[in-house]
Amino acid sequence: MKFFQIAFGVVIVALGIMMLVIAFRSSEAPGAAPGQSFIAPLSLIGAGALAITSARKRRR
Repeated sequence: MKFFQIAFGVVIVALGIMMLVIAFRSSEAPGAAPGQSFIAPLSLIGAGALAITSARKRRR
């Protein structure tokens, strides 16, 4: 079970990084306003990191 939680967290972090790269590339397009486009990828990265951290934590 712990393996699947860590794998899920890694997948979510990877998706967040891919979305962040796309947001950086699209912000360089002429006429594009980045604004809040970085919030969603960063929240995905944070959610994935939280999933990994909670899976690695020892149960009491």
